[in-house]
Amino acid sequence: MEDNKALKLVEPPLNERQRQFCIEFVEGKHAGNATRSYMESYSASSVSSAGSCAAQLLRDPRVAGLIAELRQQRAAKRITDMRPWEELVGEAQRTLVDILRGEVRSRLMLDACREVLDRALGKAPQRLEHELLRDENQVNQALAALAQRRLTDGSEATAPSG
Repeated sequence: MEDNKALKLVEPPLNERQRQFCIEFVEGKHAGNATRSYMESYSASSVSSAGSCAAQLLRDPRVAGLIAELRQQRAAKRITDMRPWEELVGEAQRTLVDILRGEVRSRLMLDACREVLDRALGKAPQRLEHELLRDENQVNQALAALAQRRLTDGSEATAPSG
């Protein structure tokens, strides 16, 4: 009788489409979108039926387990593929110079440069959410002030001495 219980606890392995769904859900062109991943894996055309079938698949512990395993593998690969922050400092400095010259006007680029330089210097990221969501006008004013200061510093350096 105990042999029958043991047999019932062993679940069959995932079939090829279920495995494909997991891969599509983690790494595919619709990663994170269960409905689209299901449609891609099962060649389904109905969004509503794909959505309910995908939800059912996600509740399957075997599917959830494979998705967790694939995510873990992907994260491990990303970590090994990462470049040290120090290697990015030169590029960040060049971008900052472009921002100061007014050749680049991107808050995203400015924040990315700050992040690279902070990480390269060993500073832990401690920014608050409100700091990341500053008003664009403040950024433009800061860039204009930096550009003005650069012009002023440059004109003093080239002014003839009397």
